[in-house]
Amino acid sequence: LQPSLATVLRDGKWIDGIDASELVPGDVISFRVGDKISADARVLTLQTSTLSVDEGSLTGESVTVQNLPGDEGFKDAPVQDMKAVVFSGTMVTSGSGTAVVVRTGMDTEIGKIQKGVTEAKSEEQKT
Repeated sequence: LQPSLATVLRDGKWIDGIDASELVPGDVISFRVGDKISADARVLTLQTSTLSVDEGSLTGESVTVQNLPGDEGFKDAPVQDMKAVVFSGTMVTSGSGTAVVVRTGMDTEIGKIQKGVTEAKSEEQKT
């Protein structure tokens, strides 16, 4: 597996190649076509007219999702309704933009799935 790397705004400068494990909530990341999203993040700006992300690894949907800046559906909404959020492990299929990191590691949506799978496997081994 390739490490998940991000472009992060630190001390007013964009730094390429930051490992996802070094991201913290509040970091601003940029992304473009072909990038794997390194953390759950709320979209701040688009540098293109549209942004599409393949969330199939997270939702099972076969159609890419169009994302927009804002707070729409961020709290207590199903993943598929969070149009202002890009998720860790998903791929940018068109467009580019910036986002502020809100969750990292096992606190991300994909991390929650992994945690559930691990717990289920542990329970299965006990029986």
